[in-house]
Amino acid sequence: MNFLELEGKDHLEKFANAMAWLKAYPGSELVIPPGVYEVTESRARAVFSDMLSGKYGGNPQDIMFRPDFPYTRVLDFYGQEGTRLIVDGVTLLLDGFFEPVSLRHCKNVSVRGLIIDYKRKPYSHGYIEKVADDECVVRFTADMPDGFPFPRYAVCDPHTGLFRYYPFGIKRWRRLEGNTFAVQVDCDPKIYTGAELYVWHSYHSRPAVCIQNAEGVTLRNVVIHAQPGMGVVGHLSRDIVLDGVSVVPSAGERMSTNTDATHFSSCYGQLILQNCVFDGHGDDAVNVHNYEHAFALVGGNRYRLACLAADGTHTQAVDLPSVGDEMQLIAHGTLDKGEKIVVIAA
Repeated sequence: MNFLELEGKDHLEKFANAMAWLKAYPGSELVIPPGVYEVTESRARAVFSDMLSGKYGGNPQDIMFRPDFPYTRVLDFYGQEGTRLIVDGVTLLLDGFFEPVSLRHCKNVSVRGLIIDYKRKPYSHGYIEKVADDECVVRFTADMPDGFPFPRYAVCDPHTGLFRYYPFGIKRWRRLEGNTFAVQVDCDPKIYTGAELYVWHSYHSRPAVCIQNAEGVTLRNVVIHAQPGMGVVGHLSRDIVLDGVSVVPSAGERMSTNTDATHFSSCYGQLILQNCVFDGHGDDAVNVHNYEHAFALVGGNRYRLACLAADGTHTQAVDLPSVGDEMQLIAHGTLDKGEKIVVIAA
């Protein structure tokens, strides 16, 4: 298939048509020519704007990180099998709030060469121009709304490149002119004139690459420069390979994803990461774990489970065990082990 000949009013619609073609023809390969493909949508822009302007509160995660929160997928591989997407030199330049790559309920799918970035970063970056008493003057490099949220911060020393998460508190701020603000903080000697200030505008949200209920997924030479959430998330999936995957800041920036570079939960088989580089991410580089559950006997050998993840799973999908899984009962407080339960139906 020639991607350039696909119908569609914009890149988002063309990508959707390409995904539909790949699903209709299992085992197919699609090559997209190199270039910058700007992707936008009115709803996605509105969500992004609402997040930046504080309409979702001081921590947008409370609203955005829910199963029913609306968002748009760009490259959606749902139900595909044997697909090979070759996108060397292709940049998805996103204008709005998206889940760029969605690999759900698919098998033996590979993606090679994709670059993911945002036209307006999901964080803000500025320079501290002056520090006096408990107030500093910050000149931001992008347009700033008056009521931006600030759930997390970092300060970077431009001379050493040291990027440190820095839990000072913003008490209040006022616009001086343009994108220059006077910010009142809990002052510390390490905040000084010339340092770079990074302000998160979201915490957990949709990932750049979502791998869920999938098997045999390979990401090769994929680069993620920014995402209002995590980089790569795997959940309830089997045999995942990340080869040459980079979660790194774009040129001139110090920050990449707002939270984890990669995060895998309740997965099976092999997880292989090789030749990968993670830098500037807002939390863990690689996180691998299962979720704990509370349980209640329904009757016979049937139990009802309740996932104890405080924020829900990182894909917001139900953490449902598979037939054959072995579950270990553990006493909270002591971690004493009880019986083991083998899942025979779910």
